[in-house]
Amino acid sequence: MIELGFVIKGYPGSGRKIEAEPDLDLVSSPDLVQGAFMGDAVFKVGAVDFSTKFGWVTLLDWCLRLTVSLDDLATKDSRQFEFSESDDFVAFERRQGDLLISCSYDLAVAAVGYGELKSAVRDFVDDRLKWIEREFPAAMRNQAMPDVFSRLRRPFPPLREE
Repeated sequence: MIELGFVIKGYPGSGRKIEAEPDLDLVSSPDLVQGAFMGDAVFKVGAVDFSTKFGWVTLLDWCLRLTVSLDDLATKDSRQFEFSESDDFVAFERRQGDLLISCSYDLAVAAVGYGELKSAVRDFVDDRLKWIEREFPAAMRNQAMPDVFSRLRRPFPPLREE
């Protein structure tokens, strides 16, 4: 069983949430992708918990790193991504039909089918993008969002009237 989720906490220490800014449509691309929707990722495979407990992972960056990694694994035997704020990483390796997952911040290793994880990530990303579109329409008007959708291999939805 795969569990993917995200807990938004705001900036560590201050709790500031860029997504609460009234001009979210005007914030810089780095502020939106690597500053808004900050918190911790929930990532569990069976009994193994790869969830972050850093407090500074951002939802959009997490979605991008997972999606790009799994896309790369369609043609590669291994893939690793590092978090933008540290040297911590999550690694994936194909072995005997399974995808082995490990990370730098836990000693455990989990095995899961590639298709199963890809499907779970696709559903998680789709759900979170719909949530942003519904709850934060100003984010959808930000110049960075068409690129985010493109990198996630998703069509950019028509903008909603406010």
